[in-house]
Amino acid sequence: MLKEITLLILLLSFFNANSQGLTKKNLLKLNELSIKKEKGSVIN
Repeated sequence: MLKEITLLILLLSFFNANSQGLTKKNLLKLNELSIKKEKGSVIN
């Protein structure tokens, strides 16, 4: 029983770290897109 609980905790922490990494990448992409839009609007 204890082994299963520790495995679950490990899996949850792994998925949590993975999702945080994905959200950070998405935020960086959104920042890049917003900067490009601002530059584009200035040019236009």
